[in-house]
Amino acid sequence: MSRIFKYSKDEINIFCGGFSGAVSNDPIYMDSLENFLKLEKSKIRILVEDYEKNKKSKIYSILKKYNNKVELFETKERVVNSSTNKQLHFTIGDKRMLRLETNPDDFTAQVNFNISNDSDFILNLFDKMYSNESNKKINL
Repeated sequence: MSRIFKYSKDEINIFCGGFSGAVSNDPIYMDSLENFLKLEKSKIRILVEDYEKNKKSKIYSILKKYNNKVELFETKERVVNSSTNKQLHFTIGDKRMLRLETNPDDFTAQVNFNISNDSDFILNLFDKMYSNESNKKINL
């Protein structure tokens, strides 16, 4: 995950459970996120399934420092793998890097750093989910 922050220059889109801390409180993850947000043109859009449960996660303090570059919404949207019946979470960096978390229990993921077709599909899915009017804006 931190590699997507490291190699992205413009935009990152994240659909996650809620930054419970198992991954997001890792120092490398947090440093990489902050370094990305320090970039002049960087912005990040986040859809989180459960903000209230994890609102004290350390990552929110970093996001708050760069509030003008962060759009954060809580969503009721879910994406489920029809083969495994497990929820899917994903991160897209600069419309070409994709981390697809296939098992939220142990954070197993597939990562690809130079794709277009799969990331276009996931990016379109993210945009559709992001535009859902029932999403709740989170002000940090």
